[in-house]
Amino acid sequence: MASSLTPEQESALEEVRLIFKPTTSGKRKVSAALLSPPDSAYSSGASSKSGSVRFQSFSSSSSDLTLDLPETANSIEGLEFIGFDHKTATHVFRTYDKYKSIKSDDDDFFSFVHGHIIMINSSKLAGSSERESMTNLGIRQAVQDAILDPNFTQVYNTETLEFWIEDTLKVNYATLLRLLGRLQDQANIELSKKTKKQKKRAKLESAFPQASTSAQAAETGIEEDIDAVTLSAESSETLFKHCVVVESPPKALENHTILYKGKAASELVRDVDPFFLENGALNIIVLNSHRGGDFNWLHEVQYWSPEKQTAERYRQYAAERSPFSETWVVRIQVPNEFLAPLRTEQLWYSANWKEYVWWCKRKQPVPEKFHHLSEKADLIKGHICARSPPEVARFKAQDVQTKFTKNDLMYNDGQKATQWVFMKEEKVRQLAQLLKGKVYVEINGPLVSNKND
Repeated sequence: MASSLTPEQESALEEVRLIFKPTTSGKRKVSAALLSPPDSAYSSGASSKSGSVRFQSFSSSSSDLTLDLPETANSIEGLEFIGFDHKTATHVFRTYDKYKSIKSDDDDFFSFVHGHIIMINSSKLAGSSERESMTNLGIRQAVQDAILDPNFTQVYNTETLEFWIEDTLKVNYATLLRLLGRLQDQANIELSKKTKKQKKRAKLESAFPQASTSAQAAETGIEEDIDAVTLSAESSETLFKHCVVVESPPKALENHTILYKGKAASELVRDVDPFFLENGALNIIVLNSHRGGDFNWLHEVQYWSPEKQTAERYRQYAAERSPFSETWVVRIQVPNEFLAPLRTEQLWYSANWKEYVWWCKRKQPVPEKFHHLSEKADLIKGHICARSPPEVARFKAQDVQTKFTKNDLMYNDGQKATQWVFMKEEKVRQLAQLLKGKVYVEINGPLVSNKND
């Protein structure tokens, strides 16, 4: 939720040491235990086994750490948290506060953020370098450093600067909403516990007046021995209620092909369009990629990789840019009997690869000679372009073959990285129906807590 806590909720969370006094203007000190998933996520008693999950890289000492969290998401402090400097955060919030409607929600708030981000392409804010452009836009130094981290240059070059800024800030905003939601949930749970305890105590006092004092002391003594709060299994965050928690990756199935994708968790755990639906079905459409990728000039499609290392690089880049968010590597096992009848094309580094990628990156209709790829193919397998889209778009048609080189491909330890692109929505939806019990998610803890280990 974007709203702040009530005094009663604050008091309840202070008692279990999830938040601490004193608070600064617009922020409160919170236990890093908030970064761990609720106990409900660790339950292995799933009634409908849609998939499996494994938790790794969660800090063992997070309960001893604290972090400063904005009291509300839709605030100047919230905008600073997601990536703006103070001056810009103040400007964006005041603009929002001036023009917002009475019924404004979180999506409306981020639309103001989006409206500011797209100004990076304006003559007023565009700089002579990517870093200068981000400075002009008001992006904090730490966020700039994460986006331009040289360890992830090849991943960065698969998209535009505007894309990575929006992706980073959107994930950070979703993460903040998620963390504030956890605080709200836990506060309500603690208040409910207190109410039940008070009723039990009152009943005990009326029945055994002499015994009530000792019983009360014993009861409170237990609570005083608690060193750190553990988020309750009663939390409303039920992302994995359809999954089984495992200690190691499930075995590869015969006659199946394994594909991977790396993402930030906060993109996939919203109430709207969650990764797993209430009925346990995989909502695979949330993994769609927008038009203008390597192989799709017009429609949204699904990009996956048969190499875990490729997905891991995307996951690590997401973790670097959004250090408060969990990050995932999603693994699916696709039945070969589903793949066999698909109209499949292969597009490896070649003259055709260069030209087709050039058209797609420019979001321009491709020539008829490529319609077997753009219009007819169900699945395209090929190499990944790691040349910046704006640079590719500036290529002149006659220079495409010479401008593109093998250095513009993505590599993993010297090997060319590859991608599988499912081009048709109907085929993607069919695939989703076949993946029940064949989805495995490796959940990595937030980078911010692990850096303190």
